[in-house]
Amino acid sequence: MTTRRNPPATPESDPETAQLGTLIQSVADDWHMPPQQLGEITWRDRTSAGRAWRPRRRTGDRLIAPIAAALVASVGLAFVAVWLQQDVGIVGSSPTPGHSNRPTAAGPSASPLPNFLLNGELPSVTSVVVNAAGTYRIADLTIGTVGKALFAGPSGPSKVVARPGGGWVCVCSDWTASSANGPTEARITLRPTSADGSALPMVDVRTIAGRADPKDPASGTSQLIDVGVTGSDDGRWAFVGWSARDGAQWTAGIDVVDVASLRVVASTRLPLVKPSVTGSRPVVRAAPVASLSPDGSAIVVASFWYMDDSTASHPPQATDHWIASFNGSTIGPLSVAGTTPDTVTWEYSVGMIDASRYYALRSYASGGFTFDRLQPDGTIIGQSDVSAIGGGVDGGTLMTRIANALFIWNPQATTLVRVDLASGTVSSSKASAA
Repeated sequence: MTTRRNPPATPESDPETAQLGTLIQSVADDWHMPPQQLGEITWRDRTSAGRAWRPRRRTGDRLIAPIAAALVASVGLAFVAVWLQQDVGIVGSSPTPGHSNRPTAAGPSASPLPNFLLNGELPSVTSVVVNAAGTYRIADLTIGTVGKALFAGPSGPSKVVARPGGGWVCVCSDWTASSANGPTEARITLRPTSADGSALPMVDVRTIAGRADPKDPASGTSQLIDVGVTGSDDGRWAFVGWSARDGAQWTAGIDVVDVASLRVVASTRLPLVKPSVTGSRPVVRAAPVASLSPDGSAIVVASFWYMDDSTASHPPQATDHWIASFNGSTIGPLSVAGTTPDTVTWEYSVGMIDASRYYALRSYASGGFTFDRLQPDGTIIGQSDVSAIGGGVDGGTLMTRIANALFIWNPQATTLVRVDLASGTVSSSKASAA
């Protein structure tokens, strides 16, 4: 056996190296970063470490898969960049030192790669807002660039929506006071921009503050306030949900924002009833979520609550519902629309089917997922099995309503599920692995 005392300074070239180089170069030439939309992490997500159980936050859970994908993409691109910048000694190049007697005849060349990627036409909308690391920026899909930050990074839950005629508005919340156990005060504002991203005057919506129950020391060690923002399917309205502890009771409400005029056109407080549960730990109310009917004449509001007990594997929890009329400027009286039964472990999505019925996508303790259609009093009139989602609806699952159907895409299971809202009919399709 012969031992080299002075190995070459650069890697020895061979046909496999050349083929690898051709492969990486081909992929790099056609690779374009897809637009990614990352959600925001609330303070509850940041403070949940070390606790045995916390309620799952829809936004926090969906960060896992997009962040993992971003990390994988970053590592992969770093490898490609480093590889392309190195001298890999392609066959047919000058020999390396120490190999002056080695023949320099050209070796076999790599065969052309098949066309496995086809880029289609650009979408009609080429300027989109993305949230990267908590900062909102405009991404130009035509040239693949990301511009400067649109808004100073809000510290609380926020949502950016497009405005009619161009520009965007951030329905932003900022924690303005806090204790060792989390925020105690929040300021909610509207921060609009013009079409080119220039900032416009800010509009105040409201400030909320939480106060612990002086007779219950445990209430001071749990959450005191919460904020949530959603938007209507047509992009016309933004709904600001808020909740705050006021001593022994919780208060909560919904503000409706006209995205075009930047005005709060309607506000209502929820007629909360204290849950009849037993236990020494306090009950916490999450910010309510609102959704409009397709014709815009009715609104459904959902309010999730749970007992903040880290010692219990499944502490008491439920979601209360209300339905009211909406005429574009006033929310009518809220009518009780039922509470999730004890067999429901989580309610992922709620919306109006029409002006008198609503739906809820739920998981049950018995296993699986169902699409429930409900009457205004909360009675289930139809239940469809949507276990075809495969693996649940966490970890990057996307849900969107188009016309009279709810589409659910699970990227981990590569499964797309379509649910007809009126009939509850479920169809699904599974994509083959790339």
